[in-house]
Amino acid sequence: MQQNSSVGYELMGSLIETVYGDDIHYGYWADDADDSPMPIAQERLTDLVISKLDLRPGMRVLDVGCGTGGLARRVRATTGADVLGITLSQWEVDEATRKAEAAGMPDGVSFARVDVTDVPFEDASFDAVVVVEVLVHVLAKRAAFREMQRVLRPGGRLVLAEPVKRIPLNSEQVATWLGLRMAPVPKLPAYLDMISAAGLDPVETVDLTDRVRRSFTELSNAVHAGKRARAATHPAHVLDQVGQMILDVQAVAESCHGYVLCTAVAR
Repeated sequence: MQQNSSVGYELMGSLIETVYGDDIHYGYWADDADDSPMPIAQERLTDLVISKLDLRPGMRVLDVGCGTGGLARRVRATTGADVLGITLSQWEVDEATRKAEAAGMPDGVSFARVDVTDVPFEDASFDAVVVVEVLVHVLAKRAAFREMQRVLRPGGRLVLAEPVKRIPLNSEQVATWLGLRMAPVPKLPAYLDMISAAGLDPVETVDLTDRVRRSFTELSNAVHAGKRARAATHPAHVLDQVGQMILDVQAVAESCHGYVLCTAVAR
């Protein structure tokens, strides 16, 4: 998930994973009557994203901000595609590699510490790129889109699941968001302009705001449960710091952000 170094990921990756689970992103609920638990809802969002990638066995996928590899392993298991996950967190690289090996995936899934704004891969070397809740951590979004387009083959797909600005943040919310080293979140038209300017043609955009909204309540509950679960192994002040960081970020997101799933094709 991460593309900026932060105390939450570098020092407290295990708490982040305890709160979010193996899929470090929101969940998807079909409607208000859907009472699925958070892990099932997260898996449902993962599968929805994967369905937009249009993959076949042997294709090559770049998973930007791979976290601990949950999405990468799911892509491999359900499509047979080869996946390379990238993140700025060495802890995530190590943990994702360990989990892939434990799942019996020594081949076809790999991970590397790479900055999405400066990707060391050849032009047109991937069939698809997937980005799930990563660009909220990336300041240089235009550079990121240029790099993602560069490594995509012509006709390759970019699938993006990201928060978008719905209403303006007030001054206190801006201070909270930037103070936690989060990147500004554009409105959807600005995102689509950046995608197009990078050489990608948006072909579908789906508003998932109402379908992911329950994630905020679920994550709040998970923060408190996660702090209890890690109390014996982590200093209380660090647990409090990272837990409050997650809650503050989610409070701003719940008030001001929407959520979209966008598919684009490289020219």
